[in-house]
Amino acid sequence: MKHTVPPLILAIALVTGTGAQAQAPIKSIDEKGHVTYSDKPVEKAVSSTVVPVAPGPDEATVKAAQERLKQTREQAEKAEAERKALEAKRSAEQAAAQEQKAAKPEVVIIKEEGGYPFVRPAPPLITPNPPAVSPGKPDHPAYKPRPPVTNPVIRPR
Repeated sequence: MKHTVPPLILAIALVTGTGAQAQAPIKSIDEKGHVTYSDKPVEKAVSSTVVPVAPGPDEATVKAAQERLKQTREQAEKAEAERKALEAKRSAEQAAAQEQKAAKPEVVIIKEEGGYPFVRPAPPLITPNPPAVSPGKPDHPAYKPRPPVTNPVIRPR
């Protein structure tokens, strides 16, 4: 199982891991209105302001995050070991079941009385005695015959 470092821990490590703390960034706007963030003011800038930056996490927060990361990794390794043990147990049980099945073949005895089993014949497709008179059609537009469809006549001009 591949372990990845959570983004929060990575950000904390980057912020606290650097030896020299950078100074606050400076926002500079030139005469065309382009905004630039830098550690030094830009030449020919119309305005330059220092942007306040929130301080990074304190040492206790970093240590707590590292401890949570360590506990999470330990839990993941434990769960992975349990999963592998369960998988090995299941595969051993399946192999034992297959060996037992191969050693003792399954015998099925079918006892039929009177020879072949009884098969019920299919119902006839045509009714043996059709009605003498077919029922009349109701007086409904859906039952009235439609006029035949004719193609339009194409005449030369």
